[in-house]
Amino acid sequence: MTARRQDWKSDLRRLPVQVRPLPGELVFSYMHRLGRANRTGTGLLLDHLGEGTGWTISRQIHTYDLELNEHAFFRLSLLSGYYEDPLRRVLHVRRTRKGWPPAYTWHRFTSRDNDLVRPCSHCAARYNVQTLAMTKRPSVLPICLRHGRALAPHTEPRAVDQSLHPAPEILTAWRRFTILRRRRRNTVTTAFTTASEITNDWARAKTGSADHIAQRWRDRAALLPDVTGDVIRSPETIALTTLFARHPGLLRVPQLPSRGPTPMIFLAHAARYLDHPEPRRLLDQGSPLLHWAQGSELPAWWLPNTREPDRSIYTALRNNTIPTVL
Repeated sequence: MTARRQDWKSDLRRLPVQVRPLPGELVFSYMHRLGRANRTGTGLLLDHLGEGTGWTISRQIHTYDLELNEHAFFRLSLLSGYYEDPLRRVLHVRRTRKGWPPAYTWHRFTSRDNDLVRPCSHCAARYNVQTLAMTKRPSVLPICLRHGRALAPHTEPRAVDQSLHPAPEILTAWRRFTILRRRRRNTVTTAFTTASEITNDWARAKTGSADHIAQRWRDRAALLPDVTGDVIRSPETIALTTLFARHPGLLRVPQLPSRGPTPMIFLAHAARYLDHPEPRRLLDQGSPLLHWAQGSELPAWWLPNTREPDRSIYTALRNNTIPTVL
């Protein structure tokens, strides 16, 4: 073993310049900033951190991250000047093999790791971050609610976050969602997943100019050209999430329409929660909501309207009104 690979045996002390970690920041991103602030190569810091593979990727923090065992993480806390527990609560730490000696390995992100973002520029300024950083997004959507900004994805190194104030309905919906997560903890995760699938399929469907919801998204995207589609659609996604979280039985509509809520009941609720300006459009055969409610068997779209209150709901929707009692 070379002398370089044994640097982890030397005693450590806090580096002269202390660097404050960002919430959810990746370990290698923090190591990179720590080295830059102290004018020390990241590779040298890694050599003092523990045993590794012997190669570094100092400029590709959007592709790799570090996995540390407990002893290597302890040495990182010594270098940073922060105690282990608060540092572990702030950083996004990946653990690797246990035991002695201190060791680190590399974790390569794949296309499925879509929850990594650039930090909010306003938050970075607050933490005096001047070097490129990478964080795990703090929520299910890449949004900084504190400053009302959409976070840039990690796959675009030159992208920057963008203010969401031109579309205030996004921030309003997100504040409602934070309250919903506290009140409906048992159902909100499944509700949000299902709602996201519906709006994603809706965005891919060719519904034309008559689709008022799709037109909302187009108008919103024109105001926010660099914001990702999931953020653009988030008010409608959160509206459907609220519907499913409050009425979990509606999640079973595509599978058991004859034993519980029917597609008509779901459409009436959806029209109300989406504040749809023309509810009869939800009854069109190409409607994404109707397509989801019918399930995989796709029966003829008028067949479920054979029992009360389905007939009255159908009539109300056809007349462009939303039933007040279901």
